[in-house]
Formats: sequence, C-alpha cells, structure tokens
Amino acid sequence: MPLPTTRTPPPGQGDQPARGHPVDEVLAPQRLAVLGLQHLFIMYAGAVAVPLIVGAALKLPATTIGLLVSADLLVSGIATIIQSVGIGKSSGYGCRSSRARPSRCSAR
Repeated sequence: MPLPTTRTPPPGQGDQPARGHPVDEVLAPQRLAVLGLQHLFIMYAGAVAVPLIVGAALKLPATTIGLLVSADLLVSGIATIIQSVGIGKSSGYGCRSSRARPSRCSAR
C-alpha cells in the first residue's frame, strides 16, 4: 500500500507563506543539545571500536590497545581540525570504517 503524498505549492505561491527547505530549519536549543550529544557518543564509539576490535583480534596487551585508542582519538581530532579549516581536499578521501568495501572507498 503506497503512502499518501501531499502536493504543496512552490514557495511564494498558494495560501501558505514562503518557507525554506525543512533541512535548513534551526531547531530549538534543547533539541540541538540532545542531537549534539548523540552525535558525540556515536562519533566516539566509531573511533574507539576499530582499535579495540583490531587489538583484541591480534591478542595485544591492554596497554598497547589503550595506546592504539589514544592514537586513534588524536588522529581523529587532527583530521577534524584539518577538515574544518579546509586544508586540501581531505573531505573526499578514504572510506568509512563500518562496512567498508572496496567499492565505497574514494579518492577524489
């Protein structure tokens, strides 16, 4: 059963006032804080998971795994700063660690 769709007139036409796209909407500060924390937790878990899994698979000692986690967080922070400043074309390289397949890797 298809979902019902509604057709809205283009901005500036019809009875409704012109509005921007919903993706450009600024959310309430409380909602932004909750979504920011969610992003922070997921980002941290994604950065820490790879060294933990690889370290456990290689049967490394706990101190070495801790060093891998620290190094991964440091490199993630440096990459974030480089990407936010816009040095080079760093946002188009590499692939995601989760479900990384050769077809998903890119080097623009």
